[in-house]
Amino acid sequence: MTVAVGSAAVLVEVCDAGSGASAPHVRNDPEAEGGRGMFLVDLLADSWGIQDDVPEGSRTLWFEVVF
Repeated sequence: MTVAVGSAAVLVEVCDAGSGASAPHVRNDPEAEGGRGMFLVDLLADSWGIQDDVPEGSRTLWFEVVF
């Protein structure tokens, strides 16, 4: 995990060994037992995305909060 604080925004990156086939997605079902993490990221962040990384099979989820 890396956090970069700039003069107008905070950028957070989290790398894991996940695959593109199981990319995170926002679940809006309030009754769901899991998946609330991406719901919160989508709600609070000004922008976010996923980048596939090397070595194969890893990925980075990033989000930015502008202030």
